[in-house]
Amino acid sequence: MADINSLFEHFPDYDVFTGKTKKTDTPPPQRSDTPPPQRQETPPRRYESPQRRENANPAPVQNLTSDYGDGFGKAQKLVTVKRKTGNNFLSLIYFPALILWLEIVLNLACETPFNPINLLYTVGFSFPIAALLTLICTLGPNTLNRLLCNVFTFLLTFFYFLQIVYFDIFKSFFTFSSFKSFSPGQFINALSDVKFYLIALIVPYVFNMLFGHRIFGFRRYRISAKIIVILLAVIIQIAALSAVNFADSDSRKIYRSSSFREVRERFGLLTMERLDIFRPN
Repeated sequence: MADINSLFEHFPDYDVFTGKTKKTDTPPPQRSDTPPPQRQETPPRRYESPQRRENANPAPVQNLTSDYGDGFGKAQKLVTVKRKTGNNFLSLIYFPALILWLEIVLNLACETPFNPINLLYTVGFSFPIAALLTLICTLGPNTLNRLLCNVFTFLLTFFYFLQIVYFDIFKSFFTFSSFKSFSPGQFINALSDVKFYLIALIVPYVFNMLFGHRIFGFRRYRISAKIIVILLAVIIQIAALSAVNFADSDSRKIYRSSSFREVRERFGLLTMERLDIFRPN
């Protein structure tokens, strides 16, 4: 049996006579309604790859596969894309539009009356030459193609420039079989007379030098695109010759005549030079 004294030591506030707990000055502990904070379990950390810092100067985009662009351009090697290279489909109309512009300026300088039939014949007979220049300017690398385009543009512009000056001096056009020499004084006087037409002649050349690489692609053509260009040139040439031989008797007489001035007015300057070279004497 337990000792009574040990009970008093364990329960000092209990009154054995009344069976009640003695009052003490110490207040009982207050029960808090706030639940104790629960310990949140930390999920296991997954491996995260370190974030790569973006390069302030990224390297140029490189195409590892063949880039045909709009269907006409072709790149067989690794290409570094640095800037916009233009639409390669528009390169098909560059030389026809250039020759047509030069012909219009030449007609204005020579005071040739405007005739829509002559304009159509000029386009029809000049398109094969323009198509040939286009194919030459799409055979090599992009830089070489752009260089050839600038060279051909300069040569055509210079050729028409000489024809305008020559016509102002002699009132006729020179061919590869006939050319008259003129003095420097005549050349300077002719320049002052036709200076506005000469400025109009060089507009396409300056435009091509400044904005040609952004508009006209002149990248390498596919084989299918080259075939399309050749077939288009052949069809237009056959249509023009058929119109001359079967539908327009006046044009047939002019085409077979030896009057180079009438030939130029009806078919254009380049056709006049071609007939002078290939027509037998």
